[in-house]
Amino acid sequence: MCNGAWQNQIYLPATFPAIISLLWLVMHFLGSYQVQMRCRGQPAHDTMRNPMVWSAYRFSPANRGIRGANRHLNAAAGECSGGGQGTPLPLARELIGLGFIPRPIEPISLLNPQCGLCGTGTRRRVQLSPPKEHRAMNTAATDTVRTRGTPPQTKHGTIPATPAPEQASRMVTPKILLALAALLAPLGLSEAIMRVEGYQPLGALADGRAPILTVSTNPDIVYELTPGSHGTAWGCDVQINSHGFRDREYSLAPPEGAFRVAVLGDSITFGNHMPASATFTEQLEARMADQGVEVLNLGVGGYDTLNEAALLEEHGVSFSPDLVVIGYCINDVGVYSTNLTYIKSLERYSSAIYNLRVFQYMGVQADRQKLAEDMATANQGEDFLRTYAGRIADVSGDAELEQLQNKLANWMAANPQPGRGHGFIGSYTEPARVGRIRYGLDWIQRLADENGFKALLVPIPLINETNHPEAYDLVHEIVEREGRLAGMDVLNVREAFEGLTAEDLRVRERDTVHLNPFGHKILAEELENWLRQHEFRVALGE
Repeated sequence: MCNGAWQNQIYLPATFPAIISLLWLVMHFLGSYQVQMRCRGQPAHDTMRNPMVWSAYRFSPANRGIRGANRHLNAAAGECSGGGQGTPLPLARELIGLGFIPRPIEPISLLNPQCGLCGTGTRRRVQLSPPKEHRAMNTAATDTVRTRGTPPQTKHGTIPATPAPEQASRMVTPKILLALAALLAPLGLSEAIMRVEGYQPLGALADGRAPILTVSTNPDIVYELTPGSHGTAWGCDVQINSHGFRDREYSLAPPEGAFRVAVLGDSITFGNHMPASATFTEQLEARMADQGVEVLNLGVGGYDTLNEAALLEEHGVSFSPDLVVIGYCINDVGVYSTNLTYIKSLERYSSAIYNLRVFQYMGVQADRQKLAEDMATANQGEDFLRTYAGRIADVSGDAELEQLQNKLANWMAANPQPGRGHGFIGSYTEPARVGRIRYGLDWIQRLADENGFKALLVPIPLINETNHPEAYDLVHEIVEREGRLAGMDVLNVREAFEGLTAEDLRVRERDTVHLNPFGHKILAEELENWLRQHEFRVALGE
């Protein structure tokens, strides 16, 4: 199981006390609010019709005493000449029983609008005073005239004296303090558990990216690596050179007699979860260093062909490469990078409150849900067309492409759920998706023609392609054909990976995309063989 899944299983229960306490506090405040509104003689029937507020009132700890008095007043209600046996006590009588209402004769039940004293009378939506017989009951039922300040008399007996509003507020305050204490205790417990175990969900969200990634001023690049930054990100130590790439320092002008190769790509080329020395770019340079070959790693995690073309135009051509290699990951047909969204999300976490692990956890979980929704939206037809307007080549009228797409569509119809890690296959049946790939490759080839370098397309297979070989044969055929249409050379490395299992190639358990150092070694060997047979021999005049 990957580390992230283990953390979720361990620490999600640790947040339960905090979450439950937060809900409990909300219920308490809603209930206390109703009590205080009634203590001040303010009608709250509009809010009490809300089931959520009524539930909060009924189950709030602030009203436990009210519910206790309810049983005693129910017994008294049974003695009323008007009946009322079994009638639920109205809210007003409950508050009278606790002495919370200053004028006990006027308030009437708002949930069961009968007589506020005995539960009888005609039901009405809102009744602000008792029936006439009960208005008289408070005066005629006694021989003495009640003076100001004397507790009122009814056939049920003397109604307890009502405390002043200030006193009622003081009665509620300790309960609020108790509720706050009950909330803070489990919050503190959850915080302590997370800190002792070293859990830092915000750190997991950032994965060290905050200082290493920055938003680009070029809308086609979107984001880029921060020059001179360093840290731990994507499961590896990262050192970015002064030009903004994960590589050693290179001069803009190549040394005399050197053959310079610039490699574009995504997280595979960048080298997620491995040291820079294990990437195929550095392995290739090490294998051919004695022959004057320099290999520049321009890969950035999450990039696709459009990002790579824009990066090459703005930065890559300045290094005067002799050969540009495009390390094309087969899933580059869709929008799968979350790096820009992560950068924007991290800006919100500058608040001091996010020093608390509990709030980090809640924020991160919400962001992960939003990321999933954003990715789904970005890959939907209309949103995709709107996002890449002007960056999609017209592929209509390409009969050979249409034939390949129809074959793939037939396969998708027979395999509507290809399984985890294969969901993007169907995107190759959409003309707009292939049109975006064509636009990016044409852009790179145009730069090659303008700057005098050669372009080589290298489709890098996924680790689990053997699960659906027929579909991936069609996908690779589509991609390789696009490279040739653009005027590029194409290197097929799939045969070099045949016979190898996922355990032989993956850098992490369940990772179907990123190769381990052994997989990078295979790529380096294939590129070395191609160079020795093609471009490198030409450069040496052989």
